Amino acid sequence: MSPPNPLGDRHWAQRNLHVVTPTAGGKFHLSFNVGNATRRQAAYTVRAQPVRGRALEFLARQVGAVPLPADGVALAIRPTLASLLDIPRRRVERGDTVFELPVTLKPRRRLALTLQGQLARPVAPGHFVAFEVAQIPAGDGEQDAGRERDSDAARDPERDPARGRVRPRRDVAPPAGGSLGVVVVGRRA
Repeated sequence: MSPPNPLGDRHWAQRNLHVVTPTAGGKFHLSFNVGNATRRQAAYTVRAQPVRGRALEFLARQVGAVPLPADGVALAIRPTLASLLDIPRRRVERGDTVFELPVTLKPRRRLALTLQGQLARPVAPGHFVAFEVAQIPAGDGEQDAGRERDSDAARDPERDPARGRVRPRRDVAPPAGGSLGVVVVGRRA
């Protein structure tokens, strides 16, 4: 099997996958951004966890390598500029394969984060371990946006549902989430 080739595959970006190689000691990292495209402050959970099951089988076909289980892998998500930000810290413990970081973002802002990992065992060439990093809106965004529309209806007769003229507000949308894949491939000798 040939290793993933992001430079030679013109469709690679459509997969939203990032290929990283670990150090000889099994450490890896990937920097990425999370963002809030809305006009309101929004809370999110940024979660890193191993890819499993059918998704892992699909990914194996995409990258042309043999998947390995993520047993014993330690994950952490840290602010890239941790000393400048007020974000809760959490200890990284070996075997903590799911890591969550609560983040609150101001309107139309983004935050640089870094996924850090420590593999329990080496990954041979032609093999990989995969993780998903997801930005998930905290709570129910639809419910929050709905409450705001209802409170506006009391002040604005054009928005009064009883009159049948409720127009959706363009500036009140549920905060969006997203995800990316991280593929840790074996180092060539």
